[in-house]
Amino acid sequence: ISGIAIKPETGSYLKMGEELSSIILKDARLGVEPCDKNYSSPWFPAPEKGEPCLVVRGHIQNLDEEKFEISMSAFGYDETGELVAGTLDTAHIAGAIGLRLEHGETGAFALHLNLPDNITTIEISAANYLVTPP
Repeated sequence: ISGIAIKPETGSYLKMGEELSSIILKDARLGVEPCDKNYSSPWFPAPEKGEPCLVVRGHIQNLDEEKFEISMSAFGYDETGELVAGTLDTAHIAGAIGLRLEHGETGAFALHLNLPDNITTIEISAANYLVTPP
């Protein structure tokens, strides 16, 4: 999708808040797809199955030698920096997906977001955990 920037750049370590993870973003791409199911979100408009979703797909690599459980999410911002979109998926908590990748392993991810007209930037975040987050 043209006009929407993805942060961080490919090859960068992902953060969760201000904390740097041991997860590298290998690649990411955006697309608009029909939602695969009905979504609900306490924070964002939630599309129903078949309605348009913004989908961020790509690959990450885990370089942590001890923490193999990963939580990922993405947020979308408008040109003024206002939060306008977020992850609709719910793994262990609302607004996140969960993956398990061993040290050095690369895996695919897909994050589903609402699709506002004024979105200009997507910021992907991730964190490593010793156990699956509650």
